[in-house]
Amino acid sequence: MKRKRFVITDAGMNDLVRPSLYGSHHQILPVKQEPREEITADIVGPICESSDFLAKDRKIFKPNPGELLPS
Repeated sequence: MKRKRFVITDAGMNDLVRPSLYGSHHQILPVKQEPREEITADIVGPICESSDFLAKDRKIFKPNPGELLPS
């Protein structure tokens, strides 16, 4: 069974609708640049709708809890 990893943000489709509506790509990087593990995850918002995502199956650097992730 493949496990899915999620990064939950306080921003969602109500703030940035283009990824869920048009499938647009927005680069997501941690603000603090430091060596870290790369992970594959869905970056999702707090709205609890299936379309509330900023990225799906995206390779990103593993964020720390509470860290800023500008897009």
